[in-house]
Amino acid sequence: MQTNTRMLRRLLQSGGVIVIGLFSSMQGAEPAPSESSVGLSNTVTTAVEKALPYLWEEGERWIDERGCVSCHQVPLMVWSLNAAKESGFAVDANRLEKSKQWSLRPESFDAPEEGELFQLTRALKGNTDTMSMLLLGLGGDGVAGDEWKKIFSDALIANQKKNGLWDACGQLPAQKRPLEETNRVSSMWVVLALLRQGHGLQEFDIDSLVFENTPAVSTECCAAHLLLAEFVNTKTVRMRTKKLLDRQKVDGGWGWISEQPSDALATGIALYALRVAGKADGLAVALREGERFLIQTQLEDGSWRVPGTKRKAANQPTETANYWGTAWAVVGLLDK
Repeated sequence: MQTNTRMLRRLLQSGGVIVIGLFSSMQGAEPAPSESSVGLSNTVTTAVEKALPYLWEEGERWIDERGCVSCHQVPLMVWSLNAAKESGFAVDANRLEKSKQWSLRPESFDAPEEGELFQLTRALKGNTDTMSMLLLGLGGDGVAGDEWKKIFSDALIANQKKNGLWDACGQLPAQKRPLEETNRVSSMWVVLALLRQGHGLQEFDIDSLVFENTPAVSTECCAAHLLLAEFVNTKTVRMRTKKLLDRQKVDGGWGWISEQPSDALATGIALYALRVAGKADGLAVALREGERFLIQTQLEDGSWRVPGTKRKAANQPTETANYWGTAWAVVGLLDK
């Protein structure tokens, strides 16, 4: 851990200190829309362009007001905006780079209480989902060099429990699905992030992640299984693809809780998994139907209305779920 601390200090020194308040002052004009989003339909292009101002405004407002990365809010902000940039959309590169740099600082993981001192060990231990999402969204990017990837990867390995799993962090355990499933989904995202960073399958107890005899409640769980199958057992990819496609509804979308109505969060996650790893007859049709659902349900401000994933949300839309779902919708429309 001492080595990681030194690496972190060098990373912070090289990246400079970014003051939270800078986001409220970055009001420069956005570049003109790009025409280089080759290969996307006009409707998809329009939907993504419409979502970008919302992702910027609400993401930076979260940073200004909350001062923390959160488990998914800022990681999915920078992931979705980065995906748009890589797909040829007009995204302010300097503005995005500042957001990336801020999100990768463990000091940004939790908003400190007044007079509270930052503790690196606690930040890394308590933000498993934060680090895995940042690795998944930016791990192939050259932002801030590679030192942060090593720090996060080492921390994730250290956070693994004796049973081979990871505990979901933050408020995720309060989600409206069995806690066991929430922890397994977080664990699958962690393993996927580490595998993409070059770790070997032999480092993980893959069997502990898969619970074949317990049907998944959430679409997210099915999607994570499919993404892992690409690494673990390619013979099961078609079966995993079918399981995810079987949950697609007649309106083209998926529900985060599969039995509930379609929403942008689940649909974005499902489209992402199918684009990355899916193999099945009729896959192209399913993708188009998923895109159609997102295009038809997008609001005028560029966002999507999403029921909260926590039990206490009582299936009503929440600010956090709306943002999380909008970011995943953009990733699902674009990323591969």
